Amino acid sequence: MSEPIKPRESVSRLSAFAPGETAKSDFTRLHLFENPYPPPLEVIEELLNLQESRLRLYPDPVSFELRTAISASFRLKSRQVFVTCGSNQVLRLLAHAFVDPGQKIGCLWPTYLFYEHIAAMCGAELVKLNWLDRSQEEALDDAPDDLKLLYVASPNPPHGLGVESKLLEQFALEHPQTLVVIDEAYCAFAGTSALRLVRNGLPNVVVTRSFSKSHSIAGVRIGFAMGQDEVLAPLFSLKEPFNVNVVSQVLGLAAWRASDWLAETVGKITMTRSRVRIQLQDRGFRVPQSQGNFLFVRGGHTDRLISGLREKAILVRASEIPELQDGFSVSIGTEEEMNRLLTGLDGLREHCPRREAAQ
Repeated sequence: MSEPIKPRESVSRLSAFAPGETAKSDFTRLHLFENPYPPPLEVIEELLNLQESRLRLYPDPVSFELRTAISASFRLKSRQVFVTCGSNQVLRLLAHAFVDPGQKIGCLWPTYLFYEHIAAMCGAELVKLNWLDRSQEEALDDAPDDLKLLYVASPNPPHGLGVESKLLEQFALEHPQTLVVIDEAYCAFAGTSALRLVRNGLPNVVVTRSFSKSHSIAGVRIGFAMGQDEVLAPLFSLKEPFNVNVVSQVLGLAAWRASDWLAETVGKITMTRSRVRIQLQDRGFRVPQSQGNFLFVRGGHTDRLISGLREKAILVRASEIPELQDGFSVSIGTEEEMNRLLTGLDGLREHCPRREAAQ
C-alpha cells in the first residue's frame, strides 16, 4: 500500500499562525496593534463613491497608480516599489525568491513570529540572533557567513525598539551575499527609517511597510516593498496574477494622499504612548521605551492580569515568546481606551507589581 500524502516535515511541525482573536469587536481591542482612529475621510469617500462597474473588472495586476504615488513620495522609480496584499505577503515572497530549501534565514530575536513560519514554508533553517540583554551590534555579529536572508523588524516587537540604520548599512556592506529585509511596519510612530539605504543604491537591502498600523486600514490589506529593481523584479514573477484587489488599490491610494491626517493621527498616538508608559511605570510595571504603536508591559502576575482584564472586556496580548512570558503587549488606543486599561489594572491591584519595582 502506498504512503498517504503528507506535507513537508518542516510544515508539519508548525501550528497555524495565530495573529490574535478578531471577533471581539465589542471589547476594547488593545491586542492587535491596530490604529484606534477612523481612516482618513478621503478613504471613506472613495469607498462610498466606488463605481459598481469596477467590481466586475479585474484590478490593475501591478498596482501601477499606487506604486507611482509611493515612489514619488520617496524619490524612487516606480519599479523600485512593489505593492502587495499586506506586508506579510512581500516578506514571504522575498524568501521564496531568494532562499532555497536548506539555506539559512536569520532574524533578531525575539521578534515577529511570522518569520518562523516563512522559514518553514521555504524549508529553510531559522537562525535566531539573540539580542535580549545584548547590544544590536553583538547580536548581528553572530550572523553566520552563509546567511541567505536576514529579517530585521524596526521598530521590533514586542519591545518596540528601533534598529540603527548605520548598523544595518554596515551589516549589508559586510555581508553582500545576504539580503537584508528591514520590516518597517511601525516606522510611522518612530520618526526614523532605513529607507536612505535603498535611495543610496545598496543592492542587498529591501525596506517593507504596511498601511495597517499607520493609515488605519488593516482590513484593506495593503503593504509594499522598496528596493533596487533587480531585487524586486523576481517578485512580479512569483506573485499571484491579481494580488491586490481593486478596492484595496483605490482606498490605499486615498490613504496615501492623506498626509495631514497621518501626521495628526501619529502625533496623537505617540503622545498617548508617552503618557501611558509613565502611568504604567508609576503603577510598578517595567515598560521599555517603544517606538511602535504598542508597549510591552512586565511585572506582577501576568496570566491573572490578562484574564482579569478580559473579564472587564479589555483585550491585551500575551507573549508567545518563552523568554518573555512575564509580560504582555498593549496597543496604543484612544485616550478613553487607555484610561479604561489603567482603570482596569487598578481594579486588579492584588495582581500588579509593587510600585517600587518599576524601573
